[in-house]
Amino acid sequence: MNYIDSLENLVELLQNSEDVIFVPGMRGAKSVLDWLEFSDNLKHVGCFATLESDYKLDSVNVLFEKNLPLLKLDCLYHFRENGIFIVATNPIFHNEIYSVMTEHGFKNIFFLSVNVYNEIVEELKKIMTPDYVMQRFMFYVTEKLNKLEISIEEQNEICAVNTATFEKYRNFFQGRKIVIVGSGPTVNYYNPITDAIHIGINYSWRNENIPFEFLFTNDMVANDKKVDIKMEQGFDRIKERVFIGIRPQYLADSTYYDYPVDISLRKNNVSRFYLESIIAGSNRQIQIYRDICRHPVAHFTTVFNAIHFALFTYPAELYLVGCDVSQTGHFYDGNKKTGFYDLKRIKFGYARMKAFAQHHYPETKIISINPVGLKGLFTDIYTDEYKKFLEKG
Repeated sequence: MNYIDSLENLVELLQNSEDVIFVPGMRGAKSVLDWLEFSDNLKHVGCFATLESDYKLDSVNVLFEKNLPLLKLDCLYHFRENGIFIVATNPIFHNEIYSVMTEHGFKNIFFLSVNVYNEIVEELKKIMTPDYVMQRFMFYVTEKLNKLEISIEEQNEICAVNTATFEKYRNFFQGRKIVIVGSGPTVNYYNPITDAIHIGINYSWRNENIPFEFLFTNDMVANDKKVDIKMEQGFDRIKERVFIGIRPQYLADSTYYDYPVDISLRKNNVSRFYLESIIAGSNRQIQIYRDICRHPVAHFTTVFNAIHFALFTYPAELYLVGCDVSQTGHFYDGNKKTGFYDLKRIKFGYARMKAFAQHHYPETKIISINPVGLKGLFTDIYTDEYKKFLEKG
């Protein structure tokens, strides 16, 4: 087993690792989490993880409310090779935890030594003076009340718009197959499933071999009219409905703008919906609710809008195509490398969507076709064409 023997080594690991997952215990981990927050190192942690047999998720959520998701290990399989798991539990459980995690294929597991706990306690004594604790508490309460006030004010409009858009699709495709089509290069190795409903994401409609019933889009950038016109041309390819996401006004991000207000008048197959979003630079976690008629739709990237909607229709099987979670560009731009996407945030977002689906839609099987960044998270299927491509490369 790997042990972290000093606070200096812990900081180094946190700051130099891309995907850090924290596995908290019920007691000692509380001081570690306080230190992570007060020392500004919590930002390096992607999520909390738990072994389902250890304790109830609800209990841990109450104890460790740090604006990070808490996920079971089976929602983190795509981090088995490269994820860094830092375990802060009672040493008597170390052998059991290590055995379970290695059996599941997790490679990089680090346990905190007693010396680290002692150093953290000493650091907290310096940081957490009574005045500082009270200041943090008041800031926390004020922030919570502000968010509550805003949420109440926005709720009626969100409910009215989303109900008009989505209510008729509640459980609408129960027992059917749905394919969500992203724009990753692996789309080129997918042959459409003939009896499935296809949902496109942004420019994925440019794949002329796929019959799209639905399209989700929301992230047109910088008031580029040429982009507007080009995107709207694709709307005519959609058989059923185009869903355009809009952000609650108080969460508007200056990077984005809404489609023109009259687009739903020019295009009779367009509906708007409110999506969940975050203020730029905020650490607030996006919430995922089952009823998308009464709450904003989940949003890490546009594909999560489609996944949330697809689950709402309760299909038997949900396929992910072209959801590559990589920097290899799009199938329509010659696979030009981007470096634009926050892959860490997106990968943890998929893990959260899996946990959400397991809880609310346990009968829906989620399948990745030719997965890249999501390998090992859902059920993986590889097409013959993609296998040949991998063999060549």
